[in-house]
Amino acid sequence: MVAAATSWEWLDPAVKYRKAAAALRPGGCAAVFWNAQIETPQEGSFFVRVEDCYRRHGPHMVVPWRTAADLPNAAERGFLDTGLMDDVAALHYPWTERYSTGRYLNVLQTFSGHIALPDDVRARLLEDIGRLIDREFGGEVEKHWITVLQCARKR
Repeated sequence: MVAAATSWEWLDPAVKYRKAAAALRPGGCAAVFWNAQIETPQEGSFFVRVEDCYRRHGPHMVVPWRTAADLPNAAERGFLDTGLMDDVAALHYPWTERYSTGRYLNVLQTFSGHIALPDDVRARLLEDIGRLIDREFGGEVEKHWITVLQCARKR
């Protein structure tokens, strides 16, 4: 088995699928898994309101909402395009996590988009988000996730 988590997206697509296939015996599986934030935008919800913070400090970070219907329902196309592998499955595992203000701000600091911000911009963004959580959401937010597992089998 070849397994890769969220790091998979950072690997060069020109080589990652073929190298994974080469590491497998016939019948072996490649499993790629990652987490997707899924929210249903509702007026006044935290994830709608926090977009104002991002518009002020990192407008390039405001992205369209992703729904469960947007998630893949097959193995990554790159595996299949090698001609060496077949689709096995794409499975979705929903879960919810509650975050205190401090814990949520700590998690944000592990995301590459936040890390890439200039230090002063990141500090202002996190301060703004922390203030929003504390003042309007009682010091806690709930985030909905789906872990996506995509599997392909070597022929």
